Amino acid sequence: MSEEVFYNDFQPIKNHIESESSFDGCMFETYGEELEYVQSINETNPNLVWTVIDSDGELVICAGYAYVNRMGYLITKTPWVDINTCVEDN
Repeated sequence: MSEEVFYNDFQPIKNHIESESSFDGCMFETYGEELEYVQSINETNPNLVWTVIDSDGELVICAGYAYVNRMGYLITKTPWVDINTCVEDN
């Protein structure tokens, strides 16, 4: 799926902790208060969490909370259904 479809269909929320974040102000960091917030969402609504990963030098957004190659996290209003869902800018 393309980034445009991802943004339209899943509606990532803005990072309320750091307004100058990547991905149009929606990415949460992998440490500190932002990570604690992502982990709290993951505990109660894991299907709202997405991980931005580095895949061979390209950023890819994948459904779910991941640790390996993570660059940050996104939280959406609409939950994902299939853990194999990834977003690539084509």
